[in-house]
Amino acid sequence: MSARTIPTSTKMTPFIALACVILLALAPKTIAALVNFPLTADTVNSDPSAHGGNIVNTLADTFAYDPASPTAPTPATAWSGATHFHGAGGNPTVYFTLSAAMTWVAGSDLQFDFYGRTGCCPDRDNNYDIALLTGGATGTVVNEVLGNNAPDAGTPLANYLRTDMGAGLTDGDTFDTVRIVGNNINFTIAEVRLAGDIAAVPEPSAFALFGLASFGLMLRRRS
Repeated sequence: MSARTIPTSTKMTPFIALACVILLALAPKTIAALVNFPLTADTVNSDPSAHGGNIVNTLADTFAYDPASPTAPTPATAWSGATHFHGAGGNPTVYFTLSAAMTWVAGSDLQFDFYGRTGCCPDRDNNYDIALLTGGATGTVVNEVLGNNAPDAGTPLANYLRTDMGAGLTDGDTFDTVRIVGNNINFTIAEVRLAGDIAAVPEPSAFALFGLASFGLMLRRRS
């Protein structure tokens, strides 16, 4: 009697299904384009502004902010108390809150766009510190970038700087507040924006789940 031959396709199907499961598990996380993360000025915990300025002004410019091209167009940066925040001494410290706490996923991107004053004294914006906190203004620092220096002159916009705030984060870090500390008593801010994405882990497809079940059934039959 000749031995029964099992078609190769039948024998290999569970292994192919298992391979699909493994590939999905190892698949890179998908990352969307940068989007604007709305901020709210924390007027309660931020230091007061001098010379007619206000921390609320730093989010008030209606320019068409594009996270992919943050200097085209640009906000108004020529000094004016109506559009800026101006330090009132010491190390001016201001806080901004996110609309909801965010949890970092490895492979994501987070960029802080700082627009400083132009016209007079752009050096007052040099050497500022940015931190991400969890638990509000009195919470814990999750990540901090020190000594940011926006160029005093340049093209297309003087005194603008983008800082990578995701570089020091680890998977699972949560933050809800941005803190900026100026190192000049006259530290000035024209506008700020926070942009980023949160990478998503792809969900296994129904086919992959079916394949995993098939592989388990095959093992059960062989045992």
